[in-house]
Amino acid sequence: MLKALIIVAIVSMACGGKQESEHKAAVDKYINVDMHTSWGVFWTAQRPFKTLKNDAFDRGLHGWFEGSMGGIVIPRMTQFLELAGKVTPPEVMKPQHAKIVELATAYRDIATDMKEAAATKDTARYKAAHEKMLSTYERYLAWQSTFDATMKTHGVSMKDVPEPPALQAP
Repeated sequence: MLKALIIVAIVSMACGGKQESEHKAAVDKYINVDMHTSWGVFWTAQRPFKTLKNDAFDRGLHGWFEGSMGGIVIPRMTQFLELAGKVTPPEVMKPQHAKIVELATAYRDIATDMKEAAATKDTARYKAAHEKMLSTYERYLAWQSTFDATMKTHGVSMKDVPEPPALQAP
């Protein structure tokens, strides 16, 4: 009887270990192969939001919005969405994938609103977009926390992400 229990325990551990490593391989491939260059595109697109000063619009830095939102955020978030749309995430990563696509869409739309607000000097539209940006950043931080926890759970580390190549002029 004891011998049978030991055999069952060994088989259970062997099967459990195999399933975990299969999950780990799928998560690692998703993060470090399928989406690897996409992360750099997303983080490059996000940078102007991180450097945006609260009073930039009031100080009349409207040209900054054209260059940063129109020249970086909008095309890079669009590029990220195209790249992410070509990836089929493993089942365990589907919620995180859907959320980052949702966030990229929100950032692209916010950047469009900010750029158009600057072009028309529409303070109310800018302030509404700024509030959406702050809310979206909070959602991004929550996503990042969940994403990091998922990587840790599956024993995966993200490899260094390359800077995306320069955008080509249209």
